[in-house]
Amino acid sequence: MHVRSPIRVIGVTALFALTSCTSSQSKPTQPTDTTRTETKPTEATTTPTCDKQQPAPAGCRRSFTVAGTLFTERYVDAADMTWHVVEAGDTKNPAILFVHGVPESWYDWHKQMGSLAKNHHVVAFDLKGFGRSAHPQTVQSPSSNEYAASRVATEVSALLDQLALKRHVTLVSHDWGTIISSYLIAQDGERFAGWVRMSAPLGGDGDEIVTRNTQFSSFQNPEFCNAIAGSQGFVRLLYGYDGSLGINTAQAIPNSEVDRVEEEFRFDPATPVTMCRYYRDNPQISDPNFWATELVAMLQPFRGPVSLVQATQDTQQPLRWFSETPNRFSSRSVVLVPIEDSGHFMMFEQPDAVTAAIQSLVARQS
Repeated sequence: MHVRSPIRVIGVTALFALTSCTSSQSKPTQPTDTTRTETKPTEATTTPTCDKQQPAPAGCRRSFTVAGTLFTERYVDAADMTWHVVEAGDTKNPAILFVHGVPESWYDWHKQMGSLAKNHHVVAFDLKGFGRSAHPQTVQSPSSNEYAASRVATEVSALLDQLALKRHVTLVSHDWGTIISSYLIAQDGERFAGWVRMSAPLGGDGDEIVTRNTQFSSFQNPEFCNAIAGSQGFVRLLYGYDGSLGINTAQAIPNSEVDRVEEEFRFDPATPVTMCRYYRDNPQISDPNFWATELVAMLQPFRGPVSLVQATQDTQQPLRWFSETPNRFSSRSVVLVPIEDSGHFMMFEQPDAVTAAIQSLVARQS
């Protein structure tokens, strides 16, 4: 997630006031929006069934609909943990893999998945430590690298082997999912036909990137991590609510969507802790060279087309940071795709434009 740090924007006291208004609730309140029926999964009879609470049995399946699209979820064992996977579309069609960021889950992609499922096999999963996937080692020594991006990328490769997604996969990623996908492309690039790379710096002024993104340090603060645990305030602060914008959105996101994002984020009480572990276990994000040069070097060997999809109103990632990036790749397969009138959460703010960007990238692969 690349947004202004809430600590910097509103101060610790104000953030605690925001979260305390719901601190008496151990779980998110149920939404009252009439549109909720469109986003609440509707179960169909399947065997074996997945439990609604963790742990669910590996191999279980459950079918449900979201906004008219039939999805199937299952739990898959790979890399010594269990992953929550959601799919739609015919498995014989070309595969598109979606990798979410912070504080997201598979659900942040449901609009794009629904639009693309007619002609593609669309697959999303909850990252390790998020949603309904496993949350290993929530308490560990500072030297642990359990949530290091390179390690998570290796584990994702093992998951993709289990899903039989071994070649010609289109990769789509957002925010922290893009950081992890950078390592995935570097380690396992032959698996992918192309990459829609969303909402993470690549090249540009490394010093400015680190200075502007103060959450790189604030999300390692245990006090802040505890502040977001057990409340709805954090997600609503980022995505907005009741027609108000989030701290880095340009379009209002419906309450029903924000409620579902919150539901997935709070499904496992350990998620706020594991979210902070991603920041703590990846100290390279505080190094200007990581953004300015190292990520570019990691992508150079990849020969598939890449679309840098960036929101024009993402205040933490100005579009100018990316204007010269395509020129740094000799293959000329990297292009910048601006998403107009959108902040950080493009998948909700401009869903059709994001879907169009994915379709354009798929066309460039052929």
